[in-house]
Amino acid sequence: MTTSKPDATANDATTTQKQTPLLEIQNVKAGYGHAQILNGVSLKLEPRQIVTVVGPNGAGKSTLMKAIFGLLRITEGKVILEGKNITNTPPEQLVSLGMAYVPQINNVFPTLTVLENLLMGAYTRRDNFQGRIEEIFTLFPDLRASRSRPAGQLSGGQRNTLAMARALMLDTRVLLLDEPTAGLAPKVTLAVWERIQNIRDSGVAILVVEQNTRMALERSDYGYVLVTGRNRFDGPGSELLASKEVADLYLGR
Repeated sequence: MTTSKPDATANDATTTQKQTPLLEIQNVKAGYGHAQILNGVSLKLEPRQIVTVVGPNGAGKSTLMKAIFGLLRITEGKVILEGKNITNTPPEQLVSLGMAYVPQINNVFPTLTVLENLLMGAYTRRDNFQGRIEEIFTLFPDLRASRSRPAGQLSGGQRNTLAMARALMLDTRVLLLDEPTAGLAPKVTLAVWERIQNIRDSGVAILVVEQNTRMALERSDYGYVLVTGRNRFDGPGSELLASKEVADLYLGR
């Protein structure tokens, strides 16, 4: 486990040049108006990884997601996708580059059916994507059974699953998930995390922001703890869970 200093950014850059991460955030600073929320956040996401960002309320977790996906202007630092600088690239261009973002709320079209929601996710495709729909239904069999139901009639967990499925209708390689289990019962939360792991196993790298710290780190390949918009700890999920300092500060034990 690494304990990051407040002013330390990517000091180990020289040792990571051997392999280019799929997604890399370098010393990113951003905020709203005169209020700076992110004060130099750095992280990496490798192919077929689940990386989780956790931390107390107000740490800047959701702000980080919006900054990565071009919804909030970055004032300093870089976002690099497969070696290409995509800092402040508009979201619609990021989608074409293989990145998708699922917000915490308002992430489905409630009056459209499950199938219609999936079709909306494929709006930029010009090929025959029926095969992709079948792949999605194989990955999420509960959606197949509900394909004709309006999304607004689904449970909270099912809606979040549908939102993730719609994001995968394109050639998504990086999936950003903002609080995918917020407000869900423990049993439903576990089911959503099983879906996230299935997505990872299908070949998609996933960056997750979560409040349910323990469950997230248990199921993540790597984790970052943010405090006041800065890196505080990082390491494999199991190591963060085993750290007494992390546990005392953020896990409540």
